[in-house]
Amino acid sequence: MKQIVTRKYLASFTLFVVWIGFTAWAFWYTQFAPLILFDQHDRVRPLTESPATFTATLRQHLPIASEQNGAVMVHFTQQGCDCRPRASRHIKQLQKQATELKVRNITLSLEQHPVLARWIPATPATLLLDSTGQLRYFGPYSAGLLCSSRNSLVESILKQIATPHPAVMPMEVLGCYCPTDTLSQHNV
Repeated sequence: MKQIVTRKYLASFTLFVVWIGFTAWAFWYTQFAPLILFDQHDRVRPLTESPATFTATLRQHLPIASEQNGAVMVHFTQQGCDCRPRASRHIKQLQKQATELKVRNITLSLEQHPVLARWIPATPATLLLDSTGQLRYFGPYSAGLLCSSRNSLVESILKQIATPHPAVMPMEVLGCYCPTDTLSQHNV
């Protein structure tokens, strides 16, 4: 009888330890594993030290290069990015805010415009140009795992699009991003 109680206790304890281990792993994975630097290989950061040069270089390859009638928010995407679903709610909120502020929303797939992957280190990413065509923001939508408005990097800049402001280009931000390395290697 005593052995049966001991076995039940041992089985319960083992199950408890496995559950704790799984819970700890799940917490670690959801909080830390998918977090990477937006520009983890410093491909773009040196170019961002001169916003005017970076903007001119990027504009040569943007399908909107000749358009300068109003502010524009460009949303960069790539297929198979697991971070896009996490960011979709935040992106839709930003698109709605942009529309309310009379800022055009343009979505560009890096598969359809692969040369852009040279200057877009990861997705989801966005570019914000003011009504004069000056760069106001380039980088990830937000920091962190969930890409929400709570840790938005672009929202305050979008709200102040009519006010002169220096360009913001955060490249050393941790979040859920999908590197564009494989796309850029095919287009060097």
